[in-house]
Amino acid sequence: KAIRRQRQMCIRDSVRGVWVSNVANIDTPKGLPVAQYQQYLQQMVKNIASYHMNTIIFQVRPCNDAFYQSKLNPWSRYITGCEGKDPGFDVLQFVIDEAKKYGIRVHAWMNPYRVSQTALDLEHQDIDDAIQAYVDTLDDLNFAKRHPEHLVVDGTNKVILAPSHKEVIDFVTKSIMEVVENYDIEGVHIDDYFYPTQEESFDTAAFKESGNSDLKQWRTENIDNLVKGVYNTIKNVNPNIIFGISPQGNIDSDCNVLYADVKKWCSEEGYCDYIVPQIYYGFENESLPFENTVNEWLKLNTCDNVKLIIGICTYKIGKEDKWAGSGKNEW
Repeated sequence: KAIRRQRQMCIRDSVRGVWVSNVANIDTPKGLPVAQYQQYLQQMVKNIASYHMNTIIFQVRPCNDAFYQSKLNPWSRYITGCEGKDPGFDVLQFVIDEAKKYGIRVHAWMNPYRVSQTALDLEHQDIDDAIQAYVDTLDDLNFAKRHPEHLVVDGTNKVILAPSHKEVIDFVTKSIMEVVENYDIEGVHIDDYFYPTQEESFDTAAFKESGNSDLKQWRTENIDNLVKGVYNTIKNVNPNIIFGISPQGNIDSDCNVLYADVKKWCSEEGYCDYIVPQIYYGFENESLPFENTVNEWLKLNTCDNVKLIIGICTYKIGKEDKWAGSGKNEW
């Protein structure tokens, strides 16, 4: 009996979670009548429970919008097909209520910066006209429409909020806290969309205004300011809410391409409670084999108060992993 109790405690403390991605309707549909949409969500949670999962990381802010009742962000187009249109019920609250039936925890997954999922047409328009044309399609509540001065275009011609702007950091933090203060969630979760490019022209004006001489250091500090600010604000309001980050599995890419200082986040308190590197590599991956990559993350994770959770990718099963070199067929 003692051994069984010990195993049960161990299981409760473990994280067996699943991401539910709503951007581009990857995991949820759009345009369904309320009853059918709710039936879909009910079956989704039931399926998750049947696999003995205990955590749902539910995407609630895919593109500067909301899957919840918000005063700051419009209803997502990925619910009804039209941004700003009330779906007739609170999607996040419904998922939370369904998850509770199975003892499943819910984390609200936020994308801090993304505004557009599709690329701008820069072949036929200059950048300012293209941004304005896209902004005109947004709901009036959308921060991007109200404040186009805080928009930039990334290396794939998609619109994002400028990571260096204090107003953006404040707005993203307020958006996150709106959910923390109004929903019974266990945690807040952000994924690996940090700086989208190494191009210096991406934020030249803001960099010059900063007076900083080291672009990499400055961009890294901008991301740190968001992460640390969100962490502190959450803890000041509700210390029981946990804050997690899911960076890329490639540590070098995180630090030198995305300007996400995962080495600091894993080794110092005050940035996150857990980190979920996306180790989407097989054991035979030529550049980043799974076991070696996990061990590298274990070496980084020296802070006792930061839990390391490994993110894996079942979507690769049965497919060719074309970037894996000699390990491309192992899935």
